[in-house]
Amino acid sequence: MALDKAKLRALIRKNAGLESTADCPCCKIGLSPMTIEGVDTDFCPDCHGVWLDAGEASDIAEGLDDFPNFDWSWSNRKETKKLSPRDPGVYLWELPYTKGKSLLVDYCLKSKGIWLDCSEIAELEGIIADQVDPNQRLNKLANQLKKDGFLVLT
Repeated sequence: MALDKAKLRALIRKNAGLESTADCPCCKIGLSPMTIEGVDTDFCPDCHGVWLDAGEASDIAEGLDDFPNFDWSWSNRKETKKLSPRDPGVYLWELPYTKGKSLLVDYCLKSKGIWLDCSEIAELEGIIADQVDPNQRLNKLANQLKKDGFLVLT
């Protein structure tokens, strides 16, 4: 029997108290559940920003990690006044996503989640697609299919 990742993630979120009860760090209104590329995310219906829990950025863009070089990104962080949707009272940090690109994301050190402003999800997907070797992406996909109970022919 294949695992339904969306149902599993929803169950984990519910049991961990992570249902979409969070507020947008920009607008301060409630976030709504939204599925992007098969991944359950949290979406602001007002500013169109997206909250990605830890691991969801790499799942959406089929990359290996949420950040290509987290140590470099973290070393270039700046404080923000935005509060984490997952951890109210914890401020987000603004980080450059990767060297040589202008994308800045807001990051929660406690939950490891990422806030993307309107349309930044497309930019993030493009960066990951350009930086990840296609063979690595295929291997990740094949491994996920195996975990889901599928037979992978090579």
